[in-house]
Amino acid sequence: MEDGKERAVPMVMVMQQDPMDETEISFSNLWGVVCRRKFIVSIVVFFAVAAGLAYALLTPSVYKAEAFLVPPTEAELQGLRMGNSPAVVSEVYNLFIKNLESHSLRKQYFDEYKLANRLAPNQVSQESAIKIFERAFNNALSVHQDRVGAAATVSFEGPDARLAAEWVNGLVAQANAATKKIMIQRAMDRLAEEKQAAKKRLNAHIELAKTLQNTKIEGLERAVRVAERLGLHEIIAAEPLYMRGTKALRVELEEVRRSNDFDSYVPELKKMRAEVAYYEGLRIDPASISAIRVEQAAIEPIQSIRPKRVRIALLALFGGLLLGLLAAAFAEFLTTRRGDEGAKSEAEMAG
Repeated sequence: MEDGKERAVPMVMVMQQDPMDETEISFSNLWGVVCRRKFIVSIVVFFAVAAGLAYALLTPSVYKAEAFLVPPTEAELQGLRMGNSPAVVSEVYNLFIKNLESHSLRKQYFDEYKLANRLAPNQVSQESAIKIFERAFNNALSVHQDRVGAAATVSFEGPDARLAAEWVNGLVAQANAATKKIMIQRAMDRLAEEKQAAKKRLNAHIELAKTLQNTKIEGLERAVRVAERLGLHEIIAAEPLYMRGTKALRVELEEVRRSNDFDSYVPELKKMRAEVAYYEGLRIDPASISAIRVEQAAIEPIQSIRPKRVRIALLALFGGLLLGLLAAAFAEFLTTRRGDEGAKSEAEMAG
């Protein structure tokens, strides 16, 4: 109440505001902030993009070389066929994959070609060489198969495109050679066993033939003694044996004693000798054997897989814009707050 009169309370009309108007006002305010703080936005964007480009350009490029392998054909394993024991394609291929993933075979290749000096020149000691092998070589190699016995992809990721392709192909060749060596040795062992078995069969039948020959000799000797007692010197009849007479019997006995023709006693000897000769004549040509078929050898990659420089630059630009807007908004907030505090102070001083 003032002077006994009641002060009129003004009625405030609340009007519903269109959300679209609020959005337009917000965008308008934001654009105004950007325009007023464009220097701050520009500085933040500049440094963000510069940092992104520096990272993209200074980070060493990483290249990925790949080789695509499939199981060998039966023709490529024909040299391993020994008698009735053909090499199984899946057995050979799976052994190759096992060798390719073998830690010891990779270390052998790494040491043989002195890759530590190529991967880290002037930094090689006995301990560091092991670390270089694990970090920069073994971990950079990968073998991928969708399932056991399927086609395989062998890849290597490294800083040198040419060497990456060279090492993939070299390791594939090393694993192939190791697999062939194992399979050839197995084939030779199997060959030796089968040849030994064939020789045993041959010798057993030769002994049988000798026994039959001795039996025949003993029969002729008995016939000669009987013919001598009977005084039969000329052939009288074919049977019994002593009726052939001592003259013919002695000639036949001498021929039987001197003869080494055992085939007449055991006809299978000829076939058995041929079997032994077959095994003795078998030779394995490593050049005609392959544990895998290289569908596509690794070639020197043209583009690196890391870093993604264009993507990094775009992300740096986007991040810079976002940080620039936040910085501009924060600067605007501080300015507005200082202005409000100044106005309040002036009002208090005026009051």
